[in-house]
Amino acid sequence: MELKWVKGKLPPAEIGSFYFKVDGKLGARGVVIAMNGYSDGVVESVSKGKELKVLLLDGNHLANVIYGQCTFTALLDRAIEYASLKGLLYCPHTIG
Repeated sequence: MELKWVKGKLPPAEIGSFYFKVDGKLGARGVVIAMNGYSDGVVESVSKGKELKVLLLDGNHLANVIYGQCTFTALLDRAIEYASLKGLLYCPHTIG
């Protein structure tokens, strides 16, 4: 798991670097939480042609946990389910 709290939105290179760290571990999955979100095209460029091994969350997801909208476990379950069903690394903020 990596938490990135940088001034702007996280670029694809940051996610790609983390993906390769996770990819080198047998059966591993990773989670990146970028507090200020992701730059345009990150979701599409990172997942294109690769096995889904990394989930992307942002500060809004984390705020939902902190303010009691959901538990972190429920958030991860939702993100994993969304990735499995939709093939996308980033799930919507609403849980339900």
